[in-house]
Amino acid sequence: MYFQWDGGSHGKKKWHYYSDEVNNLLVQSYAAYLSSAGCPLQAIAVDGRTYWVDFAHMEQISVCN
Repeated sequence: MYFQWDGGSHGKKKWHYYSDEVNNLLVQSYAAYLSSAGCPLQAIAVDGRTYWVDFAHMEQISVCN
């Protein structure tokens, strides 16, 4: 399983693969989501920062802008 992110702007989609390390974190988080009785929000830590991923909507939620 490989996750991608949209690096496009102005309505143009440009999908990029995550690094293997981050992709592995996302795969582990997705597996946790599937086994967590439907809780779609999963936290992942990348480079010392925590990100929330909503697997129900397949989007990353930024808590700090």
